[in-house]
Amino acid sequence: MAQALRSMRRFNAMKVFVRPILLFAAAAPLMGRDLPRESRQFLEKHCLECHDTDTRKGGLDLTSLKFDPANSANFSRWVLVHDRVSNGEMPPKKKARPQTGELEAFTKSLSSALVSAERTRMAKEGRTTRRRLNRYEYENALRDLL
Repeated sequence: MAQALRSMRRFNAMKVFVRPILLFAAAAPLMGRDLPRESRQFLEKHCLECHDTDTRKGGLDLTSLKFDPANSANFSRWVLVHDRVSNGEMPPKKKARPQTGELEAFTKSLSSALVSAERTRMAKEGRTTRRRLNRYEYENALRDLL
């Protein structure tokens, strides 16, 4: 009986230490990742003059916009940033333009981060999302089953 009680105490003590480690490991992929270093440097040099907390041109504040591709709104915002820069719309023509190599390095690093996040999401969720059947589909499904 005493042996079983000691064993139970060890098990409870082990749960106290193991549970936080498991919770952190499970939450780690959900935490927002930081941008790649090349992308951060490019943004600081060419974008933050107009898109910081004070100025917010176009309603975009890149200083407070975290890189969290698990959030669909955040992901689409970063895709928009990537598209505007790669199409040559940003930085504007009136501002100092980045060198071609610098521009390519930024778009490549941001693109690879976005693509890997999208692949991770697709592997986890699949290509389609769940949806409810409409009335017609529901009737046909019931008819097929019964």
